[in-house]
Amino acid sequence: MSYFSQPKATRDKNEKDPADRKAPDSPGKRAPPPEQTSNDVISRGTLVTGNIVFCGSAQIFGRVIGNIQAVQIVVSSGGQVEGNITAQEVTIDGSFKGTIRAGNVRLNGPAVIDGEVSVG
Repeated sequence: MSYFSQPKATRDKNEKDPADRKAPDSPGKRAPPPEQTSNDVISRGTLVTGNIVFCGSAQIFGRVIGNIQAVQIVVSSGGQVEGNITAQEVTIDGSFKGTIRAGNVRLNGPAVIDGEVSVG
């Protein structure tokens, strides 16, 4: 019997409570587990002023004036950071002014550094 061919009282009795309904599993639409990290980007032409804490990795193409903390940070060619960086891994292709504290730091050819680098 179709839903619409039933009297309203019968439909109401047969319907489950909406709170009891479970959304069908769809693997493509699940939220990532909390332990999974993200990969965030500050785009070219963007200026961020203030301190930033990323849960995972970050790639900087624009300009950041402030401190950055992440698992992995890449200041790409053309990217500029003025402040302190704290991360497990840091790669600088752009320009950086401040202090870097990291487990591993990679300075590539176009990198311009004005400040201190502390590895360990």
